[in-house]
Amino acid sequence: MPDRRATILLVDDHALFRESVARFLDSDPGFRVVGGCATVDEAREFLLDNREVDLVLLDFDLGARDGIDFMRVAES
Repeated sequence: MPDRRATILLVDDHALFRESVARFLDSDPGFRVVGGCATVDEAREFLLDNREVDLVLLDFDLGARDGIDFMRVAES
């Protein structure tokens, strides 16, 4: 039987926050967290290597770059 849970990539520069959200989402039978990244560049690389991501939960303020930068990079 195929896994029908929505797959999620977490992008936030605070590791403790990413881990907490991942635990929370993984406890729901409808979601599966497949990765966590701290930067725009890490997220871009992850998405290039992992096509199974359905949703990206994105922090807007990522330090040197923000969520808008991620959206621009993800388009290319």
